[in-house]
Parts: sequence; C-alpha cells; structure tokens
Amino acid sequence: MSFFFTFIANHAATRHASASFGRIGRLGTIQSYLSCAYLPNATCVVGTADGHLYVFEGSSRELAKSIKAHDGFIYSMDAPWHRAEQVRAIVLVTGARDGDIKLWNGALEIISKFDNRGAGPIRSVFTSADSSRILVGSQAAAQLREFRTSDGVPTSVALAGGGAAAGELWGLAPHPVEKCVATASDDGALAVWNIEAPDVRDARRYLTMLAGACRALAYSPDGKLIASCLGGPRQEAMTLDWARKRRDFLDDEATKKVRGDVDTSFKFASAKVDGTLQLIRSGTGALVHEFTDAHEWLREVRFSPDGQTLVAGGTDGRVHVYLSDEHGQFSCTTSMVLSNGAAIYAIDFTVDGRHIQVADEARTLVYGDLRVGVSVTDPSTLQNARWATFSCLFGWATVGVHAVLANPEGGGYETSSIDVHGDNKTVLSLVCLARSNSAKVVAVGDHHGVLRLLQYPATSATESSAERVGVAHVGTLRRLAWTDHDSHLVTVGGLDRNICVWRFVPDSADSIYNYTIGANQTAQDYDDAIDADGGRAMATAIERAFKATVYHFDAKRKSPRARDDKQHNITAWMSVLIPPSNLEDENPALPQISVTLDCAHGQRSDDIRGCAAYNSQGGIVYACGGLGVVYDARTHSQCFHFHHHKGGAPDFDISEKGDIKKSALADICSLAITVDGHFAASGDQGKFPRVRVWDALTGNTISVLPRHLRCGVLLLSFSKNGRHLAAIGGDKDHSYSLYVTRSGGWEDGTRVAAGSGMRSRVHCAAFVGYTSYPLFVGACDTVEFIRLAAAGGIRRQRGVFNEQRCPKMTILCVVRGHPVSTDSGCGVENNGLDTNFDSFALTGTGAGSLYLWIGKEVGEHVPNAHNGPVYAIAKAQKRIMYATAGRDGVVKTWNNRLQTLQSFELANMKIPILIPIAASLCFGGQHETRLLFITRSGEMCELATSFGCAVLLTEAHARRKKQATEAQGLDVNPESSDVYATSGDDGSVRIWSCLLKRCVMRASPDTFGGAAARCCSWAPNGVQLAVGLGGDPMDKARDGTLVMLRIQAGCVLPEILAEIRKSKAPLVDIKWCHDGDFFLVASEDGRVYIHNAHDCTLRTICANAGAPLTSIDMSVDASHFQVATCTNELQFYTIADGTRVLSPAAVRDKKWATITVPIGWSVQGCWKPDADRSVELLAANSMEESARIPSYIQFANNTRYLATPHVTSVHRSPDLKYLAKGCIDGSVAVYNYPTHAPGMSMIKVPGHGSSIAKVRFTSDGKYLIALGRFNRTITQYKIQQLG
Repeated sequence: MSFFFTFIANHAATRHASASFGRIGRLGTIQSYLSCAYLPNATCVVGTADGHLYVFEGSSRELAKSIKAHDGFIYSMDAPWHRAEQVRAIVLVTGARDGDIKLWNGALEIISKFDNRGAGPIRSVFTSADSSRILVGSQAAAQLREFRTSDGVPTSVALAGGGAAAGELWGLAPHPVEKCVATASDDGALAVWNIEAPDVRDARRYLTMLAGACRALAYSPDGKLIASCLGGPRQEAMTLDWARKRRDFLDDEATKKVRGDVDTSFKFASAKVDGTLQLIRSGTGALVHEFTDAHEWLREVRFSPDGQTLVAGGTDGRVHVYLSDEHGQFSCTTSMVLSNGAAIYAIDFTVDGRHIQVADEARTLVYGDLRVGVSVTDPSTLQNARWATFSCLFGWATVGVHAVLANPEGGGYETSSIDVHGDNKTVLSLVCLARSNSAKVVAVGDHHGVLRLLQYPATSATESSAERVGVAHVGTLRRLAWTDHDSHLVTVGGLDRNICVWRFVPDSADSIYNYTIGANQTAQDYDDAIDADGGRAMATAIERAFKATVYHFDAKRKSPRARDDKQHNITAWMSVLIPPSNLEDENPALPQISVTLDCAHGQRSDDIRGCAAYNSQGGIVYACGGLGVVYDARTHSQCFHFHHHKGGAPDFDISEKGDIKKSALADICSLAITVDGHFAASGDQGKFPRVRVWDALTGNTISVLPRHLRCGVLLLSFSKNGRHLAAIGGDKDHSYSLYVTRSGGWEDGTRVAAGSGMRSRVHCAAFVGYTSYPLFVGACDTVEFIRLAAAGGIRRQRGVFNEQRCPKMTILCVVRGHPVSTDSGCGVENNGLDTNFDSFALTGTGAGSLYLWIGKEVGEHVPNAHNGPVYAIAKAQKRIMYATAGRDGVVKTWNNRLQTLQSFELANMKIPILIPIAASLCFGGQHETRLLFITRSGEMCELATSFGCAVLLTEAHARRKKQATEAQGLDVNPESSDVYATSGDDGSVRIWSCLLKRCVMRASPDTFGGAAARCCSWAPNGVQLAVGLGGDPMDKARDGTLVMLRIQAGCVLPEILAEIRKSKAPLVDIKWCHDGDFFLVASEDGRVYIHNAHDCTLRTICANAGAPLTSIDMSVDASHFQVATCTNELQFYTIADGTRVLSPAAVRDKKWATITVPIGWSVQGCWKPDADRSVELLAANSMEESARIPSYIQFANNTRYLATPHVTSVHRSPDLKYLAKGCIDGSVAVYNYPTHAPGMSMIKVPGHGSSIAKVRFTSDGKYLIALGRFNRTITQYKIQQLG
C-alpha cells in the first residue's frame, strides 16, 4: 500500500498533512513497497518486492507504468538529478536483492548495469553530485564500496565493513603479539583486522569463508594458528545460506597478497559441521587440521599459555582436551564432563597450564585438572592459583561485577530473552567479561550492550570502582578482548554485528588503574616505579583508605542498631556526650605561644622523580610533603616554601551530616629549578592545582601563576635561559600550560599558551633548545616536541624512532643534550656549534637504553646502558658530562661521546639504604664533582665522584611495597624530651633526636620479618619500645604481632626482648600504665588486649567494639580506658575484666592520663571552630605571619560555624595547657586545653597537604611532632612561650 502526503505550508509533521492512497489498478499488484524516488517531472517511482518499478502519475496518484527492473526486492533508490549542478543523463539509480545496480534516464530506460562483485544484495545506493561515482552498501559483505558510473569498476577497496553479513557475530580473538584481532560470525566469515590501521579501508587484512557458523575463536600463543569452532543454533543457521555465497573477498588485494597461491577451499572429511574444531593457519587462512569428535556445536575454545594444550567447550557441557606432540600436531586425548550438561560460557587456564576453570549456563563455576583429566572437587586447592586469563563470569574476583549489575542503575541482575525455540527464558544480564593482561582492570558487557570497566579484582560493589563507559552495541555485547599490552579493548555485538575498538588510557585521577603485578608477569618484568610514577602511589593509597572508610560507615549505618537512627553521622558522638560534674575553665583566646617550623624529614621519591637540585649557593632544593625545602648541608639547616594547601585536590572527608565528601590533597608532586639555581617552581596534586614560583635561596614566594591545569601538576620544566616554564597536568589529556617572564624575575609571570596533550602516559618533559623551545615530552612509546604557535596555541610534532636501530620504547627521563663529539676529552660545551638542528636531547628508556635525539629524530643510541629502566638522568652544566641511574641500582657517569666513565653500585655503599635505586640525580659543587641522588626509599645522599664515597644527608620512611605506603606510628620518649620514635609500612622503626634534627638509630625491616609497623609506644622507663605490626594488605602473615625492643643510648641497633601475637589483625595503638605494670594493645579486629609488662603474658581480652579501633587512652587511676573506632564511636571499658561501660555517665569524672582519642568532651571544640576567631599562623623561619582562615559557613542549631575537616589525631601537652590536632586535609593546629565549645581560637601551622597520622608533644612540651600518613613526612615544630 502506498500513501501520498500533501503538507500544509510551514508544517512538516504528518498530522498537518492530507493523505491519499496510490491507486494500483490492473497494471500492478498490491505488495510490499521498499523504496521510492521522484523524477524531474514530479512522477513518483516505487520499488516493489517482485523487482518491478511502479510509476505513479504526479497528480492522479494512479499507476501509469510497471517496469521489470530486477530479480527480487528493490531495496534502494537514489535520484541524483536534484543534486546535480547541471543536467545529467542519470536520473535514477536502483539497487536490489539480485546484487545489480542499474542506471536509468528520465524516460526510465536503462543506461548501464553492473553488479557489486559478489557482495550480495544491495541495501543502499547514493550518487555523487557530478554523477561520476556511486556509493553502494551491500548486505552480504556488510560493506560500503564506491563504483564508477562509466564502467562499473570499483574506485578503491571497500570504504568500510567487510565483516559479518548475517546472523550473529560471536567469534573474537586477539593476536598475542600483533595489533590485530580475528572475528567470525554465523555466516562463516572469518576476518582478520588491523586495529591500528591509519585508514579504515586497510583495516581488513584478509577474509575467508568457513563451512558453517563459527561462534568461538582463539589464537595460539605464538600467533601462528587460529582455532575455530563451527556450528550454531540450527534455526538461525538455515537462513544464512545466501550470505555464505558471498564472493566479494576473492578480488580483495589484501587477501590475495596474504594467501598467495594457497588453496583455502576447505575439504572436510565429513559433511558434519556442528562440533567441528578447525586449526587454521593465521597468516594465510589455510586449513591445517580438523577434529569432529564433538557431538554438538562448540561455544568456547582456548589455548594453554605454553601452547601445548587446546581445550574446547560445547553446548553439551563437555570439555574436549587436545594435546600437542613434539611436531606440533594436536590430537584429542580426553573429553571431560564438568558442568552437568549445561552449555559452557567461558574457559580459563592457570599460568602453568595444569588447571582450567569453566563457567556454564547453569551459573556454576567448576575446575578441572588436565594432567589427570578429572574435575577438582576441592576448589580451595586452587585458592592461590594464578590465572593466565579471566573470562569466567563467576568467582571470587568477580563478585563486585554482579553487585554492580544488581543495583537498579546497573540495569538489573537478570533479563528476559527468547531462545532458539521462541520460548521466553530468564538469563543473566552479565554476558561477557575479560580481565586485562596486566590484571588491573576487568571489562564487562551485558545484554543491553553497555560496556563497563572495573578495578580487578572486583571483590565487592564498593571496592570495584565501576566506570560505565557507555552503550557500545545495539543489543547484546557478545565478547570482549584485550590486545597486547592492554593498548586497546575490542568488543563485538551479537545482533548489530559491529566491531568496536576502544583505546584504553589508564587515568590516575580516577584511580581505577591500580598498580599490581599482572597474572602473566613476573616480579622481574614488573616495574612498580613506572606504574607509580607521577604521584599515582599516593593517589591510590588515599583512594584505598577512602574505600575502607566508606565500607565501615556503610556497614555501621546498615546495622540493626543504627537502622532507625537518622542522626547517625560523623559527629553523632557529640550528642551523647555527658559533661563532667565540675567543668574545667576553658580559655577561648589564642594560645600564648609561638609555633615555628623547625625542620622537616622526608623526600617524596617513591612516586615522583627528578624533584631535587642545587641552588646557586650549593643548597639543596627538594619537595617534602606540602613544603618546598631549601637545605644547607654545611650547617644542617632548612628554610621553607609553604605551598598553599587550600583549594587542593579531592582527598576524602566525612561531613557532619555523615556524607562522604572530598577535601584537600595538596602535597607537592612536581618541582623544577632554573639552571642558574635562582628560582624554583612547584606544583601540587590538587584537582585544580596552582603553580608557584619562589626564591630557591630563601623559599619566599615570588608569584602564583594563572590556573589552567587539572588533576595535579604532573611535570614542570624551566628553559635554559630561565625565562620559560612548562607545566603538564595529570588529567586524561595531559594538558600543557606554558608560562613566560619578560623581566626574568618571574614577578610578571604570565601564561602564553595552553592546550591538550597526548593521551599516552607522560613520564618526563624538558626544554631541549639552545635557550628555550622546543619542549621535549616523553611518554609511553612516543615523544612530542612542543613549540609556541600563533594566538596562544601550541604546535605539536611527533618524534621519529628508527624501528631497526632505535625501536619505540617508553621514555622515562630526559635532559638537554649536545651533539656527540668526535674529539677526545670532556671539554666545554660549545653552544655555537655549527649544526642544522636546533635541539638535542638525551633520554633514558624503559629498556635501559640511552637515545640521543637530534632534531626530532633519534640520532645516536647506547643499548643496554643499564640492566633495566633508566629512572634518572642529569647533565653537568660547566663540562660535558652526564649521569644516569637505573633499576639495576647503578649510577653511571658518561663523557661527551656517551662512553662510560664511572660506575657506582648503591648497594655497596657504606650508607644503609633500604631500596638502593636512585630516583633523582643532580650535579653540584664548584667543579661539579658532587652528585646528589635520592633513592626510592627516601635517603638523600651526596656522592663524591672523584673518590666514590657518599654521605647521608636526610632520610625518612618509604613505600617499600606496592600497597604498604603509609606511616602511622609516632610516640615521644617520656624520659628524654629530645627523643621520639616513628614506624611505618616500610617495616622500619626510627629513633629521632629533636636537637640533632636527624635519625640516631633505626631498626631495619628484617627485624620485623618485613611486616608493616603501624604503631609504637615507649614504656615509662624510656628504654623499652613496643611496636605493633600489620597493615600491609598484601602481606598479612605477621598481622597482630607485638614486638618489644630495648633502645639504649650508644647502641647501633635495638635489641629484641619479646615477640607475641594474640590478634590476627593489624595493631593500631599501644598505651602503658603509668607505673609500667601492664599495657593495652588496640587492634583492628575491634578488641583491646591487656598484657602484663614484665613477661608480656595476656591478662584479658576486652569485648569487641564492633568496628576497627583507631586510638586508645587510659585513665589516671588505671581502672578504665576509652577507645575510638574508625566510625567515630566513643566507647569505655573497665581494665579489670574488659567489660564495656554502657553508661558514659559512669566515667564522666574520670581523669585521663593522655588525650589521644580525637573524640570526647574535652576535645569537641576543635571539630567546630568559629570562623571569626580562628587564626592561621604560618611559621616562616623566625618570622610569624597571621592570616584569616576562609569561611566555609554552614548553619546548625542556628549557630554560625566553620565546617572543618575530619580530625584524625589529637594530643594534650604535658603541662595540660594545650591541645594539638591533625586533620585529614593535612592541617595541624594548637588550641588552649580544654576545648569544650566551638569558637576556640587556634594557631594553625603548615607542612602537610594530605592526611595527618599522628601529632605528639615532646615530654617537655618544647616541640610538636606531626607525622603525615600518606606522604610519610615528619615535621618538627618548636614551641616558645610568649611574654
């Protein structure tokens, strides 16, 4: 039936149009009309199902003529006359099911006719404006192709498509080495695609037709064979015969080039298709062997990691195992029944190839032992198995995937589907799953075509960090595959038969790409330093702590006791506090003391590199927490640049309403110093960071540059003349921001250009021109040269590698270089060298080689300069000499011809270095004979290159393992006011002197068996030190162990007195009785263990608090103690029997020997200071500055308060006059004690930009020590009484 619509003026909707029927009459029949077009005389031509053209008169709407045009449906028409600039002979073009394209004139006479070269039915046609070319869309080939109208010859290869034409697309296999994938569909089309082809027309390498439907593919580990499983649902396969007759690929030049004269017309031993397993030569598509032992069609196939075993799973639930002999020939050995007859979904091998795991349609996960050919009845034997791949939908590592889909916003856990018999059935929404090769991310596809990325392992909905990429396909997303090195993710849709290639770029800001060793990597291949580069280690540690906090708060809110408590939030403890009978007088005024920053310990070198250099007077400039430090080694003194810590990046916090929110993270993560050593620039890790330029001699701020970057300042670099500064952001695009000073003093620093950078992971940047530009940017397998362009833009040029001599590698470090000299001797650099190139750069690669870039090409290279990645590189300014440092723990110096001069092994130094790998290098001294290096474990040393000896300047705690990144242990000696102790996740305990400003004794990680140490506490005699172990999520063997040390003056190493373990969770706090008779140990298992001090025997275990504990205080009379939990609950217990005191009124008048619990009546005022009476005191050497704190005002109970960050630690001074607090945003403040009510004035001191672990006054109250939790920075403040 045909309709003709006449539209009313200025209306284009059919409801405003009048309709009339087309009258067929006796010239035609009523049938389906599939296409239509108008001729120049207003005549309407309609294409019918029987291949006729019906011509309707313009006014009468009657059928005037019927022309037999094609043999079958006329799917498409095009009338090019209305687009032609002049009158053309071609008026109408038609395409039909018979595969013919016909050209017609105005009288509907055939001008020419040609076919589409075996590509099947024509679904669409479109003619160019000059009528010289026709764009044709073919169904059987699923492709677009362009033909010349003059002779019907294709103008080029297919513009797009060329894959699956009908049925569903299931088969997908990535090549193990090359950037290509193989696909196969129900029409039997097996195609190999180049996913990095610059032109989509060259994407298909070759295509061959199999004998039947194929729904599973797999490449062998060497990439030489493709295993294809034939067969599929019969009801669908019967309708695909027309698609299997396609011959469009026979004249494909790419296919001809690959195949040559190889005969790929498969000759089968039997006519059976379902259950046939074929081995095909991947290079040519030739059949190697076939197996027909399966009775039903196969749904999954997989090679073992060593390529010696091949397994295939069918719809009957059987797993067929094939073994390879010494000649590489496979033969069937056994058929295992693992899934009770349910169709097999996925199969995965262990790394050793011995075991497999199988997921089936019945939603079960079973394991098989291939050596004996039986199922594994006890899955616990494979608890620690390493899986080469992970595609099974079920298992411990994918619990969070199911939890995400079960949420309403996840689309639902189940969905309705129609089986091959037309019956409704309920199936999982989750269809396919694929873990990345690095075992960091898992990709998930569902029945709705939605693609998601989750952190692997996804053990819970909270910890899985689901990121919804988007709707990838129309209908079901059938399979996923990661390419080599996880550069791309390929997805295929079942019904839409589309192949989508997604470029994967891990983003540190989202923290979804957490660094862990992959299942197919060894400890030698994995490089933790590169993964953690750019501040990612701290960002990941904070994200992990944030998730743990959210988990415990969610669990508390969902508990039966709190379910009906609508006011359960972070400050709920305030509402249940009971004041003491006699309130102590409080002083709301500003404390009458001065607090100045005396020294800071710690250099951030575990996840940032190159952040240290000499200034013009020989001082050392480096980053320490939220501070820029200028250190004078001669006098062992420091001056500071106080990096602004407000408006920083989101860390995490918990609001007073109980909501998880973000707060500041502004530790310095990038630092650069000019060549002359006069200026320094630093950038923080904030979401909207600032770049600050300051005096490298005094630390005074010169200017704050305009804000542009996001997600932290990843890299900074000054030009040789010191007038240009480049900054690169940590966002996904690695945006550039370029600054300049006209005067040279940086008071007038302005931004001259900004723009987006590359999405590849950026590792280094430096100006490599004679005076300034170009800017060299090194990334993963690529480099860029950046220059200024007109109108504030930038011009980017890619560097050119030499694939034969200098292949593409990850560039980790760069320094401005000079041409390789041919004469002997070091000499002096000649800037006036006659050369055609304006830039030279020397770079270190991830493979240990050195590349010398001349212009934008690699000119010279030094292979195997280091045994592993080159982390740092430095250049002497007064003579032509380089220094490099690598993962092999060796520091080398090089002459101008890139020949090795000296080699120093850090592990052989007399200095005790925890991780003997240098992360920063810099030449110094009058004759540049000193070499400054900072190790990954935080030791800053100065090496005399002439003698080969080194001296230790400063040290601090470090990140020794991938997830052992924190430092939380801090306690002051009660007998010696000069001594305090710290402990960290690096497994070391350090004893520090306030007067000497250095570490005087250390216990190495070997003392504690390599376990993390989260707390430490001095005994009242000042000799014994109790250390609580645990906290490393990857090493829990010694969690809950308590080690007692003897610390005596004059001893080099501490002595171990006792070691006990009563808890199996990390220990978080320890408190001693005032007479040393017993001590309390708080654990993350929610219990407090009371031990006798003389023999460390267990006296009693207190009742469970219901949540992990954070801190503990004991009463003066040693009868009670109070604890704080991670959910901010305050609880009281008796020491005699460990029972909980349910009524806080019973202990309202207790006097506490220490105040370290951050919640309670006497400390509640520090949670709500008044905005109008708070003073921030910035201690800059001997000068004090006061500044008003910004007012982020909220209203509660009609009171005007300042919303402060979450308080993590407090401590009362020994004279009971002052209270120090540390917050989650890194702020440290001092109040008058007690602080009952809001409105207390405070002195706020700088030093940190991330969460504070502990604050402690020394035993004489003359110093305040603050320990950063994530930056591991130790700041020491000097306290003096005013007046």
